[in-house]
This record gives sequence, structure tokens and C-alpha cells, in this order.
Amino acid sequence: MAEIKSTMELVLEKTKNLSLSEDEKKTLRANEWTGKARGWVQKYLADAIGINELKSYLSTDEETIEQLREILKLELLNHIHLNSNGTNAKIFQIFRDVLDMNPESLVQKVRTMQKDMEQDSERQLNLLKGELQDKGISGSAVLPNLSKHKVWEARMEKVETDFHEAIRESAMRHDL
Repeated sequence: MAEIKSTMELVLEKTKNLSLSEDEKKTLRANEWTGKARGWVQKYLADAIGINELKSYLSTDEETIEQLREILKLELLNHIHLNSNGTNAKIFQIFRDVLDMNPESLVQKVRTMQKDMEQDSERQLNLLKGELQDKGISGSAVLPNLSKHKVWEARMEKVETDFHEAIRESAMRHDL
């Protein structure tokens, strides 16, 4: 009687003589580490693990610790947002306590951008109030909703994207 093989058995049979190049192995390893770092950061931000547990994850693999540190640093930078001080504080704590880095220049960049955004937000609100007054809509209860304003949303997305590019670039130059 003929043997029925699973798809996995067929694939393994066809690829048994193939091997990965060193570059392919490095890429796979980097992808695996990125996934691990992403998971660690998400667990930490969700309060599923503490700072000491995060430290222990990082120190378990001595030969790859430097690469893991860089991957973790980039993953942390992805989680910094201009409208999220609580999350940012936790991320800055990881920089200090796990990566032994001083994030003060990054903290200052975030604060500067937040201040600029607040001023820009105030200007935009005044502009929208003026537009509403021109249409005959006014009063103390009239307050435009910037978060629903399409132009403002697009501007904030661009600001956030530009900010992330700038801090990643700064981190790559080790200006963090």
C-alpha cells in the first residue's frame, strides 16, 4: 500500500541537502532577536514583566548581547510617542536600568517636540475658532476638536514620523 506523506515530510525530503548561507543565518538570527526584543518591550510596557526580568533576558546570551542591545534600543525608540509620557518614562527607565545608557538627550528632544506641538496645537485651535466665528458659530462652549480635523491629523502623523526618523538616526550615530 502506498504511503501518504504530509506536506511537511515532502518539503523536508526535497530540502534535506540544502543549507543556509552565513548571511541567511545572520538574517534569521536578527529576525529572531528582533521578535524577542519586541516581545520583551511589549510585556514590560503591559506590566507583565518587571525591569529585573527584562535585564535577565538580555544577559542570558553573552555572545550576542551587543547585537541584542542594539536591537532592543531600536525597538524602544519605536515605542516612544510624543503624546504618551507614561510609556515614554518606562522606556527611558529601560535605557537607564537595562542598557546602562543616559537617555537625557532623548528626553530633551521629546520635551522640545511636545512643547512645539502644544504651541502648534494652540495656534491651530485659534485658527479653527476663527473659522467657526466667520461662519457665525461662537460662544464659550464652542471648542474645535483637533483630533477630528483631517489636516491636523495628517500634520501630527508627519511630525511623529519625522521625529522617529530623527531619533533613530541620532541613535545610530550613538548620540543618545
